[in-house]
Amino acid sequence: MGRRDFKFIVIGTGVAGRTAATLAAKAGIKTAMVGFKNKPGSAAKARALTNAKVACFHGHARFINAHEVVVGNRHLTADKFLIATGTELIDDKIKGLDTIAYFTPSEVRSLPNPPETVLVIGAGSCGCETAQNLASMGAKVILVEAQKNILPREDKEVGQFMQHCFEVRSQIRVLTGARVLSVEQDKKGNKVATYRRGEETHSVRAKAVVLAAGTKPAIDISLEKAGVKLNHGLIKVSRTLTTSNKNIWAAGSVLGGESSIEKSIYEATLITSNLIKHGKAAVNYSGFMRVTETFPKIAKVGLNEKEARALKRKVRSSLVSLAGVEHAKGVRIGLVKLSTDRGGTMIGATAVTPDADLVAQELAMAVRYGISARELASTPHVAVNWGEAVRTAARKLAKKK
Repeated sequence: MGRRDFKFIVIGTGVAGRTAATLAAKAGIKTAMVGFKNKPGSAAKARALTNAKVACFHGHARFINAHEVVVGNRHLTADKFLIATGTELIDDKIKGLDTIAYFTPSEVRSLPNPPETVLVIGAGSCGCETAQNLASMGAKVILVEAQKNILPREDKEVGQFMQHCFEVRSQIRVLTGARVLSVEQDKKGNKVATYRRGEETHSVRAKAVVLAAGTKPAIDISLEKAGVKLNHGLIKVSRTLTTSNKNIWAAGSVLGGESSIEKSIYEATLITSNLIKHGKAAVNYSGFMRVTETFPKIAKVGLNEKEARALKRKVRSSLVSLAGVEHAKGVRIGLVKLSTDRGGTMIGATAVTPDADLVAQELAMAVRYGISARELASTPHVAVNWGEAVRTAARKLAKKK
């Protein structure tokens, strides 16, 4: 084959894709990006990339072979590719969902005024953020979750605490252990959802439905034609984020698992550095943070107790409520939970506070650099804020050793 159109093509226009494309173009690599759906802000992003000397193509890309994609009627070739196509919503096999108008979390956030009553299906991070935001704007919100607790990826104490906050402080009606079976629209335009809870079936009505039941990688791009293999429905990547085709990388939320802006930027930067330098730098995810933007915020670093036990790791944990921190001032809402391995080394932490992302900064460092609970407890902390909760929880763990 002759000279290819580009050195590097990025498929997907999220933060990972934009970061990689911009860095590559600045390094003098002939780069293109494919994507750009007709959404608010897309035109501005495309202009910024064009100004950075990235060639932008609108449309859905599909691989033809390992070095070629088709976008509409146009064929584009490249030496290297990055798959950064993000995720798409899971409908959770809800009967009738395709017959009603429903919102995604991003769509409902863009409304100038919220519907009077809203049913939010799914109480993971995105569902909880959406439900509380709508409630703060005056909507009556019903939050439905199929698992036993809301925020099912977090430890149960976190879900239980946040459910109490939602019900008492935000006046959100929370239904856990409730699986939505079907939805339909009545003659008055209300959305009627039927759900099963235990052995009983019930129904609720709302003016609008928000689907936040989860996401899955958006990988309908004919990966098999490029020799890109999957593992349990996810793109299989190495520690350098290369796929089974050594000329194709993947980054961002398309990889599944935990995702964040910071992690996506980190992955894109590492990939582009390897592209420019012909390097083989590997990812190190230790210490990355997952933040849920509710009130209070939730910040989780490393492995929580639930994850550690699922991996059959021996774990010790301690939990401290901010309400019990004697000298703390200001809003005393939340908790801090720390976990160590059998040797007392920090492996994970969760903070639930109004400033959880700030609390978790020192915890991220502790996890990333293998600091022990004893060392964390002996580090001076300010006694009049959440830092005392960190010190107290670490001291409890140090005593358990």
